[in-house]
This record gives sequence, C-alpha cells and structure tokens, in this order.
Amino acid sequence: MASTISPGSRCTTRVKATHSFLEWEIDGYSGLPGAEQQATRSPVMEAAGHRWQMSLYPGGTGSSTHRPRSRRHVALFLNYCGEEELRVKFHWTLVNQAAGKQHLVKEATTVMFGKCTDGVNMRQGDECFVESDQMADEANGWLTNDRVVIRLDLTVFGDPASTVSVDEGSWEPPKTWQRDMNQVLDELPWFDHPAETPTSTEVGAEAAKMGGLATDCVINVTTGSVGGLANGKDVMSRGRSFAVHRLVLCARSPYLRGLFSSPMLEAQSGVVNETEIEPEVFEQMLCWVYTDTLGEGVVEVMGEHLLMASNKYGCDGLKLVCELALCETLTVENVAARLVLGEQAEADQLKEDALDYIAPRAAEVMASKGWQDVIAYGGATLVSEVLALLAGAPSVGSGGGGGGQDFSPSQDGPTPVPVRKRSADEAGLAPYTSQRRLSLSNGGANAVGSGAGAGAGAIVEVEV
Repeated sequence: MASTISPGSRCTTRVKATHSFLEWEIDGYSGLPGAEQQATRSPVMEAAGHRWQMSLYPGGTGSSTHRPRSRRHVALFLNYCGEEELRVKFHWTLVNQAAGKQHLVKEATTVMFGKCTDGVNMRQGDECFVESDQMADEANGWLTNDRVVIRLDLTVFGDPASTVSVDEGSWEPPKTWQRDMNQVLDELPWFDHPAETPTSTEVGAEAAKMGGLATDCVINVTTGSVGGLANGKDVMSRGRSFAVHRLVLCARSPYLRGLFSSPMLEAQSGVVNETEIEPEVFEQMLCWVYTDTLGEGVVEVMGEHLLMASNKYGCDGLKLVCELALCETLTVENVAARLVLGEQAEADQLKEDALDYIAPRAAEVMASKGWQDVIAYGGATLVSEVLALLAGAPSVGSGGGGGGQDFSPSQDGPTPVPVRKRSADEAGLAPYTSQRRLSLSNGGANAVGSGAGAGAGAIVEVEV
C-alpha cells in the first residue's frame, strides 16, 4: 500500500497581557468627608492604555449587602472610564509607611469591565477594604502624619489572537535503530542463554555459523586456568563464545577495529580470545555495542568491571555511564579502590572525585581495608597524590613515582602503558560464578548473588 504525506495545519493562540499600576497618595486624610456613602475620588489616570479612577469611602458605603458591617469599614472602588469591554485582573495594596511593617495586600480578582453580556459594569471594589479603627490607628503604619498611600496593580488582557500555518508535510522517519538491534541481539544464541554457548575452538567462519543472522566472527571469553592457583585455591577455567558481526564491532570499538584491520591472526581467522574480562561483563558490553543500552541494574552490579572493559575496547559512551555512576556512589570503604580504578582505567573524573571525597575524610579512609590494599598492591604514586592534596601541595601526577606502577613506552606511540596490574584475585574480587551471574530477561538485570557494585575493593584491572 502506497503511503503519502499530506499537509497539516498548526495553530498558535496568544493572549496579550499588559501590566501597569495606579498609585494614589492622600495628604490630610482626616479632612476627607467621613459620612456614610460620601466618596472622595481621585483624578482620572491612565494605566495599561485605559483610563481609570479610584473612589474612597472613609465612612463606608452603607451598602445593604454588608450592613451593618460596611459602616465600620473603609470602602475602595476602581472605576473604569472607557467603553470597550475589558477583562482585568487587579489587587489593592494599602502601603505601610512604618519601617518593618507589612503592607495590607488584598487578594487579586479578575472581572469584566464595560459593556458585558451581563450588563454594564463600570466599577468594582471592596466595601470592607479595611476597618476604620485600624486605619485611624497610626501604630499600624497605614496612616502616618495624616498621610495614606493606596496602590493598585492591574493587568489588562487583550482578545486572543490566533495564527494558522500550513505544514507542507515535513516529516522525520521513526528512529528504530535501538529497536532493530535489540531484535538482532535477542536472536543471537549467546544472549540470555549462557549454557548453550561454550568456548569454541573452531575457525571463526565455522564457529560463527552457530550464531545465524550473518555472524562472521567469534570472541572466546575465558577466565581462570585449569589446574592453576589463585590465592592458594584451585581455579577452574570457565568461558563462553560470542558469535558476533565484525562490521558492528569495528564500528563501535576502536580496539577491535584495529585488531580486525591488522595482519594479525585474529583478522585472518575471525577468532578473538579474551582472557581478562569475565564472560558476564563482556556480554553486557556487547549489549551496549549493539544497542547503546544496558539492562536494569547492570551498572550497579558490575559498573567497575564494565569501566575497565569499556576503557580497553574504547567504548567511550559506556565508559562515561559507568564512571558517572561510580562517582555518585563513593563511600569510605570503596573510595580507595575506585581511586586506583580511576587511575588504571584512565577515568579522570572518577579519580578527581575520589580525591575530593578523601580530602575531608582522610583519617577514615586511611583506616579502611581499601586503603591498605592500595598501599599493598603498588599504589605509591596515588598515595603521594593524596598526601600532597592533604598538605595543600600540587599532586605528583600519575606518570611518576614508583611502588609498583612501572610505566614503559608503548611501541605504537608515546602513550604510557602500565606494566604492573593487579589481577581480579589480588583486588579481592571473585569472578562472576554461576551463583553471581546476572539473570537477564525481558531487557532487565537482577543480581542473584552478591554483586560487586558499590562494595569496597570491587575492581577488575586489565592490561591495556
């Protein structure tokens, strides 16, 4: 079925509002006619493009509406001296002339003046503006040296004015990239089905066939080593294979783009082996690579791991999301570990916020286990920065110093490359075992076991 874009119309209605005021100063208030129904009128004045007059009844109006109450009050009215119909919002203020005393401000009211549908209305006011005794008492500040000041603030509303414009079919196509890539992700067998995707040893083109949807390369993510030891305990190798699309990875990761465009074995075979990142963390990074989104709660559970992974693979958007989340959840127990993390992941904002957090809490932080880990695992440079900060001296910077942070030039350029890195076991971070795995369903993520989000020392460090 053919579709067309027909012109549409857009209407804008504006109501002009004109603000102004009238002020009436009366010297010799006690000399005004004080009998009931006797009015003193101001001269005709102009405000908001129209002519007005105020009427003051010091002895009240004697109106049957408020009798006998109105006899004990000063009455005040606004008279409209025009003919056209007006909608006006106004309020009275009896100015207090005594220092530190409050003005008497009446509630605003909106009325129609002129030849209205309900008849002719040329005046509107308040028959019980203020009690006569209160007005006469100079202690109240409204009558000072026989002088009274009355102010009227008003807004005159014009007729609504509308303009209609024709939209000649301007149209933007719907943005469906995230929706479409989520559908692709849902159909990849490794997403949300970790048991079905063991590590593959096949050549990339063959292994990628299991992925369907034109997948053309495989990333084997393996952690641990069979028969190896970590902290005196046996560690079993565990891993997963991810059949993916080379074009998508090259577009989203400078690291993988460089790998696949080089004459290295990975580019020829289509198989990449990753041994520094946990499979569950790598899966979430791939979710970001494909869709620019993460499951609910993922950053809270594995934000530190994802920060290191995104730094290695050059996923700047994911790195920023993780860095900001970690900055917002600093505590005395985790700030030292995150200071190290900020240094090793080149997360300047996290490092700066960690230093700022430590400064007023130095004694507490230095007594924490996280701080002892920083010292034990070669953080002399960072320790010197903290001490310089507390002493008010310029920080040493991340490029100098010793204590385990041995920097050597990179073969590809002048960027310093840290040689000494703490492993996940040294950092006190257990790998994501089946008991710690995220349950990802319907786009959400829930921590089944204890996560490594905001806890102390929860970092993964990777050689980059």
